[in-house]
Amino acid sequence: MSHADLHQFVRDALARGIPREEVRRALLEARWSPDEVEAELATWHDAGLAVPVPRRSVAISPREAFLHLLMFVALYLVAYHVGAVAFAWIRVHWPDALYAGDVAFERVRDEVRFSLATLMVAYPVFLLLARLTSQAVSRDPEKRNSGVRRWLTYLTLFNAACVLIGDFIVTLLGALKGELTAPFLAKVVVVGAIAGWLFSHYLGGLRREEDAAPRTATPAWFARLASLGVLAAIVMAMLISGRPADVRKEALDKQRLQDLNMIAHVVQRYRQTHGAFPTTLTEVSRQPDTGPVVLNDPVQRDPFVYTPVDSMNFELCATFDRADSLGPYGEGVAPFWRHGAGRACFTFTYGEGVLPPIRPR
Repeated sequence: MSHADLHQFVRDALARGIPREEVRRALLEARWSPDEVEAELATWHDAGLAVPVPRRSVAISPREAFLHLLMFVALYLVAYHVGAVAFAWIRVHWPDALYAGDVAFERVRDEVRFSLATLMVAYPVFLLLARLTSQAVSRDPEKRNSGVRRWLTYLTLFNAACVLIGDFIVTLLGALKGELTAPFLAKVVVVGAIAGWLFSHYLGGLRREEDAAPRTATPAWFARLASLGVLAAIVMAMLISGRPADVRKEALDKQRLQDLNMIAHVVQRYRQTHGAFPTTLTEVSRQPDTGPVVLNDPVQRDPFVYTPVDSMNFELCATFDRADSLGPYGEGVAPFWRHGAGRACFTFTYGEGVLPPIRPR
């Protein structure tokens, strides 16, 4: 028997006045699944007429599919990047001694800036789309049974359940490997909290919609708790990433160091070729085998200060916007290049080997 036959059977049975319970029992005895039976019985309304009245079914419109798909994509982005910011906060402020060497502050800050930008865009989009879809369901309650909405909700439940299962597995694995430290447990709690909230929220919504009893709204505190979590992640991301003006100054200071590093290399090569240091940096830039060398400050456009000290030493000076005592350059700068805010000079000695490297961004 096909579903078309099932549809016709239920219609005929209800039209003859057979009680729904008897129709349900007969179909279950015929090995139809309970879900199929309930879905078919739900398509007919008993209005007390001679024939059953078909219930209205909501068709999936392209607009509805677009809104729900975009809303759930925004939800996934928010959930992922809230976790990413929390992980970065733990790595920076609560480092694990076992992995301390893997933490490069500059790389962490770049990742956090991307998460911050994503949250500041994705979360308002999610709130707007959630409001629009909620208003549509309020105007037409039948839309809560929309196919695309239910499929995406169950997909979210599936993802959240997988994450929760993986979270427990990782926790147990960490215990077996001796990694069950406070930072490790903090990360486990973060993942469990995000996945647990998603699972509880959407599972509760499905139960309210599928229950025959009157539905109750989601507790307001539950949604507010999620908003507070997102806002907390945004604040943490801002604290880690720093003010945009300061970040720009740090980037310019690093560019100055890279330019000085290149100048020092070509001056060393000039000394090796000509037997003496150049009198001015202009002489270096005229060498045919010298590539592009930046001789001026990237902002002020003033030339970097070059001073030959003696036959074996020379000095390069530049003016920096910020002190590097807070480590704005992470692991990419050797101690040789440490400097304060304002004018700083570096003395180089010919023949002492390769200069301290600067790792590019």
